[in-house]
Amino acid sequence: MEETNERSPVVANEQSSSDSAAALKNITLDVRRKELLGICGPVGSGKTALLTAIVGHLAPKDGSLNVSGQAAFITQTPWILNQTVQSNILFGLPMNTSRYYKAITVCELTKDLETMKTGDQTEIGERGVTISGGQKARISLARALFANCRVYLLDDIFASLDRQVADRIFKHAVKEMLANKTVLLRLSKCDRVCYMEGGKIKAIGTHDELLEKCESYALYCEQSIYSDEIKSISETTEEQRAFGDDFVKIDSPDTADKFAKADAKMSDEFHAHTSMVNLTKPDGQLVMDEENFGLSTVSWAVYKQYIDAADGRWIWVVLLLAFVGNVVASIFSTAWLSQWLKYGHSQQILNISGEIHVELSSIAESEYTSYYATVYGFSVIILFVTGLLKALIFVHVSLNAASQLHNRMFDSVIRGTVRFFDTTPSGRILNRFSKDMDEIDVKLPFTAEVFLQNSLTCMGYLFMIAWVFPSFLLPCIFLLCIFTIFVLCFRAGITSLKRFENISRSPLFDHISASMEGIETIHSLGQTDDFIETLKNKLDLNSGAMFMYQSAMRWLAVWLDLLVVAITFIVALLIVLLTGSIAPTDAGMALVFALQAMSGIFQFAVRTQTELEAKMTCVERITYYSNHIDSEDDGKSDSSASNSCPVEGSIVFREVTIRYGPDLPLALDGVSFRIEPKEKIGIIGRTGSGKTSLCNVLYRLYPLTSGSIEIGGINTA
Repeated sequence: MEETNERSPVVANEQSSSDSAAALKNITLDVRRKELLGICGPVGSGKTALLTAIVGHLAPKDGSLNVSGQAAFITQTPWILNQTVQSNILFGLPMNTSRYYKAITVCELTKDLETMKTGDQTEIGERGVTISGGQKARISLARALFANCRVYLLDDIFASLDRQVADRIFKHAVKEMLANKTVLLRLSKCDRVCYMEGGKIKAIGTHDELLEKCESYALYCEQSIYSDEIKSISETTEEQRAFGDDFVKIDSPDTADKFAKADAKMSDEFHAHTSMVNLTKPDGQLVMDEENFGLSTVSWAVYKQYIDAADGRWIWVVLLLAFVGNVVASIFSTAWLSQWLKYGHSQQILNISGEIHVELSSIAESEYTSYYATVYGFSVIILFVTGLLKALIFVHVSLNAASQLHNRMFDSVIRGTVRFFDTTPSGRILNRFSKDMDEIDVKLPFTAEVFLQNSLTCMGYLFMIAWVFPSFLLPCIFLLCIFTIFVLCFRAGITSLKRFENISRSPLFDHISASMEGIETIHSLGQTDDFIETLKNKLDLNSGAMFMYQSAMRWLAVWLDLLVVAITFIVALLIVLLTGSIAPTDAGMALVFALQAMSGIFQFAVRTQTELEAKMTCVERITYYSNHIDSEDDGKSDSSASNSCPVEGSIVFREVTIRYGPDLPLALDGVSFRIEPKEKIGIIGRTGSGKTSLCNVLYRLYPLTSGSIEIGGINTA
């Protein structure tokens, strides 16, 4: 532990551990205030683990770790929110114009924002799909600089930047803007260098001291991709030192002079009054496509696709016959029991002393008992067989339908264009493969089975009531007309509420996914509470939609109860009015159907019908992905191309232009060049200049707007 007269912002003292799998072992480190400490070492030596431990995401098993003040952690992989450039930099903090423009300038973002159609109000999409890797890294650094923390932890942030841009950012951002901050970074040109190996700090000191005292550090300098940079530290000035994964040493005086002039120009621009630069432009446009909400009601085409997904339509005909047979057997058994009670006893007419006496025997003693019992037994057997048959068939068709719908959607998504993934948040895709598929796998079959069973049962009961009381048809038709109008008006609202619940779930998944990816950045910049509050708001929105949907279903149930009460009242009134003309057993059967059966089954049938349509929105959402995602080329080349497979690796670009979206600017504009076979070509350019776009069109990840690309003389566009 090094002694210092002022409090050190970072003090780590971890005792040695017997755990051989520990990421860090026996770490003792004291970083002084305003010190720039570089961390280097072989791959897997624990550099990132050390920074992660300092920020608090890797808890020490033994020892202590103290960080004085807030520590900003800029991760090796930039974390970008699906928001505007300005929102990514501010990151929940209030606008400070001076610090905001200073952060933009030192991070070399001014020119990038000026080329964007809407400036810093440009939406950069999920994970920054519309910007280059270097732009992501610079936005991530600008966010940390704007936060104005006391300690900065930089984890190889210059890896995705070209050398000149990285050199200027290191000078103006790290050396100047963070001059009064404590900085730990994975670079070598610092006040001190910390060399790590095997999760331990092997040595710490200046570069020259480590070369003399640490043999492994000297060997690392000889073999590392940073070797030229490290060797030149003691011989060059701070402004001339080169660093980064793509280091290039400048030998030409003319080239060096050009870079020196460019650096001086950058310095003049930095010290100018940057607040006059207009980086905010109106008319920002959305990168993410809006989610399809659908119509107020589910179309019959959606039902047809669900039916077709389950082994065709004939099996549904068999299933429907099984349902009808089960309902008929159930109603017949009840009606037959009524007839048994009515006619099942035998009677004997006796003439005693000139008087006629009718003697009735009990049902058990009746000669018809075996007949009625046999028929009733067969009806129960048929009820059991049809119930088992419909259950087996329904499980088969529902599983097949769910599997087919999932496979079709998966096939469509996996073959989708890169543009689809650029414009569709991952939470939206995850929502369909998780919650929507869960509805189709589990809840939709149960709802559909209950609806079919109860609706057919209700129709059978109404038919039996009308058979006993034909006069029941007139008020029943009137009530059913009112009920139909009521349900038709109400179902659209319930379906829309279910759709809103489904759609509001996607932003919730997006937020959780983004928060998990950027948890280190969120914690280090002190935005945990804001992200939790945002999570609560999105959760409240989804829960509110779910609550409104469930409340609407309960409200519908209340009105259905009123209708059932009206039907039961009519049946009871008819029994009273028609006393003597209707057999007691028939009247009792009708009353049982109206009172006990209709009160539960009818209400449940209507509720499940409305719920079924609401859950069919999940099928609608999945079939939308199955049918409306543009697919990539199927990969099957024609015979002429197969017979003339290129034998030489020449590549020819002819006036190639591409854009990543219909409303986005050109990423490549009229690019033409030729690469001869066996040539090794290096592509250089400023971040965002189109280097990655060249690779994208070579792999045909995006279609060409115009032009052609030939490989071995074959047009691949």
